[in-house]
Amino acid sequence: YSLKETLWSTDATYLNALQLTEDQLPANRLMILLWCQRNGIPHVEASALDGRGVDEAMEHLIKIGVEELGIREMETLEERRDDDQESIRRRAE
Repeated sequence: YSLKETLWSTDATYLNALQLTEDQLPANRLMILLWCQRNGIPHVEASALDGRGVDEAMEHLIKIGVEELGIREMETLEERRDDDQESIRRRAE
């Protein structure tokens, strides 16, 4: 199926049936890669058994977390600036 707006992608019965079917299938590499691609999520292969890819996965998670914190911090600063500007405007009236 496609994430684009189509009759299939907006039919809740179809989407629920598809999700149930996908949930019941055993995970395989191709299914995981496709799911990540469809949902815009980066995929990093890692092995808890031998440690391959674990550092890369953790570095990626940390990078995402730092970026998210930066975005939230910028939003907070913008909200404060807007509040300050509103307060100044009220005092000037």
